[in-house]
Amino acid sequence: MSDLHQPPQSLVPETPPWETPSLVPETPPWETPSLVRFDGDMLLQLNVTNPNKKQSVKLENLSVELWFAETKIATQGILPFSLRNGKTRLELIRLVSDSIVLPVNHMVELKRQVASNEIDYEVRSTSKVKAVLGIIHYSYWLKGSCRLQLTSPPAGSLLSRNCTTKRW
Repeated sequence: MSDLHQPPQSLVPETPPWETPSLVPETPPWETPSLVRFDGDMLLQLNVTNPNKKQSVKLENLSVELWFAETKIATQGILPFSLRNGKTRLELIRLVSDSIVLPVNHMVELKRQVASNEIDYEVRSTSKVKAVLGIIHYSYWLKGSCRLQLTSPPAGSLLSRNCTTKRW
């Protein structure tokens, strides 16, 4: 029995993948004398691609979050945008953290990672995707996650990344 609310599988748009080719720390992760506060300024490049051959998609309610050791340290919203079929869009996103209180064990881990010149972050995003093909309208939520490893500031070169995109 088919679900009347779902279009035929041939009309369901492909999931637009996203990745982060770079994340550049603009400032060191701590600028205050306190050992448990995180202050930082990072510039993220976010690539979003529409892999569909016949459908344009619109991304709405896009939110990007920067995490360190399961602690959210920055959030940024992005204005809605559309992607024509087969096109890619590069978004530059500035993530600013101001006096984020980190648990002491997370700050110790951050300082250890800075000393070893390999800092692990995670970038998470959510967005509502809408696609239209003629009279058929289709929408779903998209969740992205990228695990990034950077060298210590001020250089902050990207060492590795692993990105996934899922519908939900």
